[in-house]
Amino acid sequence: MDMPADQYKSVRDTAALLGVSPQRVRAMLADGELEGEKVAGVWLVLYLSAMQRASVERQSGAPFSEANAWAILDIASGDDPKYVPARDRWRARQALVKHDGLETLAARLRRRADTKTFSAHPGVLARLGADRRLVPTAASVPVANLAASGADVDAYVRKDDLTGLVLDYALAEPTGGEVGNVRLRAVSQSRLLDGRDQAPRAAIALDLREMPDARSARVGTKMLQAIQAERRWQRTKKRQPLAMTGHRTAETL
Repeated sequence: MDMPADQYKSVRDTAALLGVSPQRVRAMLADGELEGEKVAGVWLVLYLSAMQRASVERQSGAPFSEANAWAILDIASGDDPKYVPARDRWRARQALVKHDGLETLAARLRRRADTKTFSAHPGVLARLGADRRLVPTAASVPVANLAASGADVDAYVRKDDLTGLVLDYALAEPTGGEVGNVRLRAVSQSRLLDGRDQAPRAAIALDLREMPDARSARVGTKMLQAIQAERRWQRTKKRQPLAMTGHRTAETL
């Protein structure tokens, strides 16, 4: 098929444009959220479709900072993010109240981590999955009736630990048509992962929904619906902290 190069973008370039992982772009193509063509087994994204999607993402609001994204996820999960100041916790709660939950905020939470996919020898996966430097998420967290799919190991890690993990387990970037069996989501602020055995429930739900396989996406969607129904962010007083008086918010809610 003869296709003008300027009418298409690669999956990697589209992922960078949208601020998501290449796996998420492939899932969007499969679901019809993006238009594209598959040539010799490789997806190409229609340039106009990629730009339209980017415009929609921009209109939904600027992405939250890494720390504030985690604060929103913790509050939605019923946890108290004491790693951010009280006024930022108030803002995070108000964002959930204003937007009535995570659904319309999802695109603005993409800075919670920088996701990288690797290929690892199957013989090291169990040991990698048990490494205490990892904070499991998505299919790496026990979820009823969900076997690991997409990535055999999926976890948040401190950015400072990423290079060591790559070396310790001989992780390599997927080549050719490889999908990869390890997904590591690097977080630059180590304190955001301190004391966690697994990712917040809301993060797990979003990560599952963004998985390329339909089954994981369905489980993630159901988890998000359950979180939405609970509305844990509405269970505490909504009084504005005194420190907020007379100050503008740093991020638009």
